[in-house]
Amino acid sequence: MIDSITDKLNAFYKKEKSSCNDKQSAFKRIGRYCAVFVGEYDRWYRAEVLDWYLESKTENVKVQLVDFGNKHVLHYKYLRKLTKEFVQLPKLAIKCHFPLMYPPGSTELEKLSEWPALSVDALLGLSGLSRIELTDEDEKRIFQLVYASYVEDQNSVAVDLIDVNEADQEKTVGQLLIDLHMVVQIIPSTYY
Repeated sequence: MIDSITDKLNAFYKKEKSSCNDKQSAFKRIGRYCAVFVGEYDRWYRAEVLDWYLESKTENVKVQLVDFGNKHVLHYKYLRKLTKEFVQLPKLAIKCHFPLMYPPGSTELEKLSEWPALSVDALLGLSGLSRIELTDEDEKRIFQLVYASYVEDQNSVAVDLIDVNEADQEKTVGQLLIDLHMVVQIIPSTYY
């Protein structure tokens, strides 16, 4: 479904020119949800504008791709008004996190929020992804969801996964990250 949406967006918006002469007119015309061209990927995506930076002289806006979750800061000229067809589709990206896991150095009293690049790279490595390019082998990796629980105060779903391609399916991705010392697990004393 996600590829179909992206393909349709690209077919429709590749011909569409910006009709806004300045960021203020784009803000009024486009609103909160839009189509956005991300040059880094050379593709159009559905997005939510997180910040128009109206108080700033910058021509940029901050957006989040609603079907993938990525955040980007881009020039307002890369935004287009979404057609009704694309507005009616639900967001496909869901905010997730590993339960009770925090960046290294966290304690029960001080839970850090910034993830070191080493931890991010470890997760990408375990998932078969890289920051650079996917290979055909990477695209064949399949993960099975073994735990999911909505955490209301974080507006996020706590998840853990296993790689169904691995012979040893005893360890979840979360446990592997713990074993590699790329995360710390903090179980609150209220759980006991």
